[in-house]
Amino acid sequence: MPKSEEDEAVDTLKSYANIRTISKPGVKSEDEKIHEAAEALEKLKSKPVEMASTSVHRTGNSRRTRHKRRRHTRRKSVRKTVKRKHHH
Repeated sequence: MPKSEEDEAVDTLKSYANIRTISKPGVKSEDEKIHEAAEALEKLKSKPVEMASTSVHRTGNSRRTRHKRRRHTRRKSVRKTVKRKHHH
């Protein structure tokens, strides 16, 4: 049985939570937010995947994690335009 996009979103959310837990042991509230988002996603399978991606984008704000997160999105064209906008 192939994984649905919702399942993939849950997996990526959980992996983000794990990465943050390992890299920043001091930060707990962010991790919990991500875990809650993942659990909420599992309960509400009917929600569109976009809801998950926005919550992921909002949580971290260090430059490195933003870059890592960006690499996981499948929309290359968006990435290009964002790059162009940021480097004036």
